[in-house]
Amino acid sequence: MKVLIGGGSGFIGRALTRVFKEKGHDVVVISRTARPGAITWSDVEQNGLPGDCDTVINVSGENLLNPLRRWSSEAFKHDVEASRIKTTRLLATLISTSPSVRSWISCSGTSIYPLSTRASQAFTEYDEVPHRKDYLYELAHRCEEAGQLPLDTPTKHVIIRPSLVLGPWGGMVGDMWTQFNLYMGGSFGSGHQIASWIHLDDLARMYLFAAENRLHGVLNGSTPQPVTMDTLTQAIARAMDKRAVLWTPSPLVRMVFDGPRADILLKGNAVFPKRVQDLGFEFKFETLKGALEDIVTQRRAGIRQ
Repeated sequence: MKVLIGGGSGFIGRALTRVFKEKGHDVVVISRTARPGAITWSDVEQNGLPGDCDTVINVSGENLLNPLRRWSSEAFKHDVEASRIKTTRLLATLISTSPSVRSWISCSGTSIYPLSTRASQAFTEYDEVPHRKDYLYELAHRCEEAGQLPLDTPTKHVIIRPSLVLGPWGGMVGDMWTQFNLYMGGSFGSGHQIASWIHLDDLARMYLFAAENRLHGVLNGSTPQPVTMDTLTQAIARAMDKRAVLWTPSPLVRMVFDGPRADILLKGNAVFPKRVQDLGFEFKFETLKGALEDIVTQRRAGIRQ
């Protein structure tokens, strides 16, 4: 396959690039700066898709949990939405008239399902998503709408809904490595909220599985073993041979992560990957213990892939 990856230089995009290249596929990424193997979003707007690509993926998106930016800033809101919705809509528009693209994989997030501060009902890809009036749902919903293709387009369209992504150099473990290493890591809010999660490598393999099998429809990017936030943070600490002794109360979380984005940490949902497993996908890291042991080993060895 000849694969084009929007956001290919980011946390998830780098993993996708590695996994696809390891299987012998040619990869070009869309990034903010041009370099060998990479084009810019301006290039795509002006010149369209590379003529021979048959698979297009978009994982572009400004980090919602960037503590250095404030939700009260209109510029931050614009960047969050434009990096997801505008880029997805651009690629979908170009794909709809492309004769070569056979597979289009866009993404949203498990926040499209109802969120709760306590244990929640289980959700799979087969469940209808109820409409609600909260920002995280609306952002995910708009991302999914932006990626839709005309009904007569032959291209297969997959929407992957990633949960909390765990990896050595990004995501919850990578971003909080220093805090846990200094015994300053711990749970958030009630700690009873459900944390659906996935190892970065398994998420990358899920994208590869969807592309190589020319799948269509929604796939949940989560393992079949969600846990509580307390369980997740304690497991991270144990994997690092540390203790999670601190707890961050909800008001402090909302002070650091102002606006609706705090709900990413303070609320959760139990999301299961039933459809993708029905289609034959097998997880490499299905248990939290095994996933975290692998992540900590990679981090301590300085392995950047």
